[in-house]
Amino acid sequence: MKKKHTTPAVVFHLDMIQPTSKKWVIAKGFDGMSYMNRDGKFLPKKEKTFKSQATVNKDYIDYMNKNGVFDTNYSMLTEKQMDTYRDYERQSKSEGCPKYVGYLSFDNKFLVDNGLMIGEVLDRAKLMDIARKGINSLIGKSKKLKNENTYWYAAIHEDTDNIHVHYTLLEYHRLEDRTVTYKGKGQDLLEQDAFKKMKSTVANEIMTKKLTPELTAFKRKNLIPEFSSSIVASKEMIELLKLLPPKPPHSAWQYDNVKVRPYQRRIDMCVDKIISCNEKLQAEFDEYVEKLKMADEQYKRFYGENSDYFEYSNNQLDDFYNRAGNKLLQELAKLQYRLDKNYVKESDFTDMEKAVSKKEEKMAYKEFKEHLSKNELLQAQSCLKKHSKSNDTFAYQLGKLLLDNYDDKENIDNGIKILSEIAEKKDSRCYDKANYRLGKFYEDIGNTEKAEVHLLRSAEDNNVYAMYKLGKAYLKKNKETNNKDDLKKAERWLKKAADFDDPYAQCSYGMLCFKTERRDKGLYYLEKSAAKGNEFAKMIIQTTVNREEARLRKQNNKRKFRSFSAQQALVRSKRAMNVCWHSVKSLMSEYDYHIKKLQEEYDYENNIVNEMDGYSYSID
Repeated sequence: MKKKHTTPAVVFHLDMIQPTSKKWVIAKGFDGMSYMNRDGKFLPKKEKTFKSQATVNKDYIDYMNKNGVFDTNYSMLTEKQMDTYRDYERQSKSEGCPKYVGYLSFDNKFLVDNGLMIGEVLDRAKLMDIARKGINSLIGKSKKLKNENTYWYAAIHEDTDNIHVHYTLLEYHRLEDRTVTYKGKGQDLLEQDAFKKMKSTVANEIMTKKLTPELTAFKRKNLIPEFSSSIVASKEMIELLKLLPPKPPHSAWQYDNVKVRPYQRRIDMCVDKIISCNEKLQAEFDEYVEKLKMADEQYKRFYGENSDYFEYSNNQLDDFYNRAGNKLLQELAKLQYRLDKNYVKESDFTDMEKAVSKKEEKMAYKEFKEHLSKNELLQAQSCLKKHSKSNDTFAYQLGKLLLDNYDDKENIDNGIKILSEIAEKKDSRCYDKANYRLGKFYEDIGNTEKAEVHLLRSAEDNNVYAMYKLGKAYLKKNKETNNKDDLKKAERWLKKAADFDDPYAQCSYGMLCFKTERRDKGLYYLEKSAAKGNEFAKMIIQTTVNREEARLRKQNNKRKFRSFSAQQALVRSKRAMNVCWHSVKSLMSEYDYHIKKLQEEYDYENNIVNEMDGYSYSID
């Protein structure tokens, strides 16, 4: 099927009339200016119900003129000014200068879509300004024309289906014989580059000034900052660093530098790799490309199907890669410095995907902690869910978040499910924590069997909190059943936790030693616990010291003292002994105090949870 041809929204046309041609007429009413200025060219069609005498044109100026012949300085030429242009034309013709006659024809819907028309009302001032800039750019680009030796006039016509601008362009004087100077180069014909410049200027005034600020703002405010934050040192960057020429002193490389240009393709590939590794950045880049495609469609409409309408989007993409490349080169300069100073080694870096993923995870974990500190649970969950499938740290924190902060069955069940999956994976970095958290949960709801299973797993994986919790659970069980095996298990896990320098485990194990007549060993662990600030351990130690002093005083009291001072000392000793005996009698009440201190242990366990919440996230 043959492809349907589409007419450009703006048609550019330019003819050249030689001074010997009969088409070149200079006479008021018969020339081009008259043609431009004739009646009916500026009125709505419905008002043209008859032909007036003025529609019989005598020259091109008359044709162009009505209420719209303008030039580079004036928006409406007077009759006197138009006569002046006729005089200029006579001089130009006499010197053998060619006359260039052209027009710009616009699709009216295109004008409406780009804000140059509202309904049938044309923004004449704006269109006039666009025509001025287009014609002046043609003159400025042409090597055959000089600004100071060129004049033009034009008019806007609205009497056809397509609004159009007629223009006439001439030289004041013939400065050169182009049959000689431009032999084989078109002679008096204007260059295609000049004509293209006119087209691009008109396109720029109508579309580019509207499109470019929007695209530039998106690029600068969204795309480039996101790209900069996504750059992370990787093996690919190390490889690129090895290719680049020596870095200039006191500055980074520049993407457009002559020495760097041979490596632009490799830089672009690295930029693409960074984009593809970042989901958010990839989405923003895709959005930018879609915006460029929309711009292409507008330029395609402007220039037509068989044109380089995609040149604008290519230029915009080149600008993006230039900016992104410079950002990447700045980071490479920093990386070079770190390598030179031996702050890092090449072996420290992994491939781009892993490096970017690791960076994203760290940022997500930081955001999670910030949201959690503000009790923004939904936002905290969102940060965790993104990486929970690939990273057990995120999965553990998500499961724990659901268990700790929700009371409904659905969230609790989801939390248990997530933690249970981790609790089955022995190679997971969160294996011990997941089992500990499940053990604590089941203990809180009275399911001691499941609690023991999970706490035992965690304790065997060297989780000191689980060791302490498990030892206390076995002590409680021994108290209820008087099973010596439970006592042995309690002693085993409490000692193991105590040897890991847990102050509460040291206190509990020390008291257990006291109860089983191992006073020296018990005192050793109590002193270690007290040194770490355990107030209850300090109290037990002080009570023990008091009791020992009382024992020694009792032995001394058996001696007889005859002197008054000895008798006084004996009285003081008896008093001290009575106080000590009172202390011994109140020991049981002091154990009541121990029961109260269990509340402190409960608080400690909460501290354990909080401490685990503060788990410093790291990636191997």
